[in-house]
Amino acid sequence: MNTPIRKALRAMPVAVNCYYGDPTLQWADTMAKLGRLAETSHTGPVAVITKGAIGPDRAHELAGLGLPGLVVMASISELPAGFEKVGHEHRYEALRNCREAGVKCFAAVRPLTPPYNTSEEVITRIFNRLQAVGCETACVSGFRGDESLVAAMKPDQQIQWTLRVKQMTGFDQVLRTAQENGVRLFTRVSCAVSSLVGAKGTYNPYWGSPQLVRCEATGCPMRGTCGPVEPGTVELDWLRQVGYDLEVETYPRQTCGYSADNRLNCKSCCTTCFVQRQPRVIVRNAETLGDLAFVRFVLGGTLSIKDGMIDEGSSDVGEVSILSRRTGRTLHAINTWWVWSRSLEKCFGCKYCVSSLYPKVSVGCAPADIEALLG
Repeated sequence: MNTPIRKALRAMPVAVNCYYGDPTLQWADTMAKLGRLAETSHTGPVAVITKGAIGPDRAHELAGLGLPGLVVMASISELPAGFEKVGHEHRYEALRNCREAGVKCFAAVRPLTPPYNTSEEVITRIFNRLQAVGCETACVSGFRGDESLVAAMKPDQQIQWTLRVKQMTGFDQVLRTAQENGVRLFTRVSCAVSSLVGAKGTYNPYWGSPQLVRCEATGCPMRGTCGPVEPGTVELDWLRQVGYDLEVETYPRQTCGYSADNRLNCKSCCTTCFVQRQPRVIVRNAETLGDLAFVRFVLGGTLSIKDGMIDEGSSDVGEVSILSRRTGRTLHAINTWWVWSRSLEKCFGCKYCVSSLYPKVSVGCAPADIEALLG
């Protein structure tokens, strides 16, 4: 494999055991996967996304891996027991333990689900507790679900939400409270991760929709350097050899005018935007959003699109279809991550869980091992 390809694969963003079954519930498997990433000299972001317990010993295990892009995301919600059966205190302690061990970490404050955890009292409690454990970064997002998922949750009250887009109310209050507690706020995971690992820009092309992402409002430290990524010739040629039909289009950089108030008027996802004529790569034979995400990751963040392709809730939306057929393995890439995950039969039983609605499959590999799978 050419050196640029090896470098590109090892720079891909990877999430370990992020499907059904928290990484802390299968710690040995999680550590084995992280160990393999370390063995292959992975340089890109590596996520451990959890509602579980990471005590001092586990935090030091993570630190000992020497993975430069390792980031722990502790999901913080303060939702009542009717939504989440697992408690809250240990999640804050996980952040404290990671920070003290030298492991990069941040709070994923989600899902903000009105009215259950969006009051001033709850928001203040969340950020006061983050400040108390030394957490300096948080990413905030709303709830994603349709009426059937809300009905399945059976909370005390049922509220209308939209399936396609995570809606969030009360952002100004959240931002103000975060700032008062010395917590830098982001609205997109890839932006928070990229900032923590010292990147100049995010590996997802949110530079095209700064108003929606609230780059200025949050004071994102990357807003002066974040922008379009020019695809490399070697990487493009390799993707074509894998089986992707690609066309590079060069346009002047544009800025999307959509905000949170009118976001639902646009069908396209920002990370695969086919509406604006931006610098981009068209993937003519993409079958899923997973194909587009994989191409984007290999190209280091280049906007990769197929006209009209959106998330319609299909169970195979994250499958990297063309690569999966070539390798004979089930390979997934979701919006922010290359997925290397084993699914369990049980998790924490959160009522709003979207993963529980999809087939419980085990997918992925270390990106550096794609070479061997291709033969």
